[in-house]
Amino acid sequence: MSLQSPDAPPIHEVVVPPVGSSVHRVYNSAVVAYALSAAVELGLLDALRQGDPVDLGRFADDHSLRRGVVQAIADALAAAHIVRLEGTRAARGHDFEAADLARPFFQWLVAGNGRLLSNLADFARGLDLPVLAGEDPWGRNIRAVVAASRDGARLYFDRTFQEALEGVDFSRVADLGCGSGGRLISLVRERPGISGIGVDIAGPAVALAEVDAEKEGVADRVSFVQDDVTRLRPRADFERVDLLTAFLMGHDFWPRDDAVRTLRMLRQAFPNARDFILCDECRLPDVTSLDETIFTMGFMLVHAAMDKYIPTAEEWLDVFAESGWRCVKVVRSGLPQSNLAFRLQPADQRF
Repeated sequence: MSLQSPDAPPIHEVVVPPVGSSVHRVYNSAVVAYALSAAVELGLLDALRQGDPVDLGRFADDHSLRRGVVQAIADALAAAHIVRLEGTRAARGHDFEAADLARPFFQWLVAGNGRLLSNLADFARGLDLPVLAGEDPWGRNIRAVVAASRDGARLYFDRTFQEALEGVDFSRVADLGCGSGGRLISLVRERPGISGIGVDIAGPAVALAEVDAEKEGVADRVSFVQDDVTRLRPRADFERVDLLTAFLMGHDFWPRDDAVRTLRMLRQAFPNARDFILCDECRLPDVTSLDETIFTMGFMLVHAAMDKYIPTAEEWLDVFAESGWRCVKVVRSGLPQSNLAFRLQPADQRF
């Protein structure tokens, strides 16, 4: 029996407090964020990028996925006009390109930091998250964080890095917080006479970097070390380094006194470094709108949960001066706007 038929029972509406449409949008946007991150992880976004409509049932079967979940992911993406549904097939919607370009931000936020964000209340109370041995203490999925960071670097951050690197002459580079090694591998691949060393505290990232270096045919010119960048000691293979780079990990140097100590320590650990390109997110004075630059709000929230302080550009410049580095160039990234690259040189370096 249809509810619209004459014999249907009467419908009684329950009066509830109204919820504004903007709140509906916030909730549903969160659902879409989860769906978009899953589409990245499952390869659905890659399949849609090829151009032809994707048969969702066949895609699920080919990848040993549950059809109902794949369909629900597509339904959520369709609500945001990322895909367009054509029966059981999904085609690219008019917002597909923008979503595809933003994919590393969603993967980083949801797949990489979803567990951390779901425990924000406990972090605010100062409680530690129960973790197993070898797990990230904040519950992050390091594999997803590394993958998203690598994709984001390729699409966005490397452009800022290349602009900051313009005019720098070097023969051996040390990439601090190298992650999966993509930036270092690209540098030595593009410059036949260059060698390098990557340093990262995360074992999975170092392992991935070594595999990728082998695949790219540069394993004879790059090496990787698992170590804490803020606690480095001088090593023989550091002495030939004339360029330091650090991308999206400089905030780990802070609070301020620790940042001064770390930057001074790097001068000693790499005594022949002539240039240092440090690129990181900087705290913006006001981020009060949902339409502000992408990534910044999530970055600030995640790092607040980890009790990591994100400095402003002015605070960085003050610390550089105190720790013996001179800032000779600043490059502002177009996206996100909070991303800056500083080119530093030892303050006592002669020209």
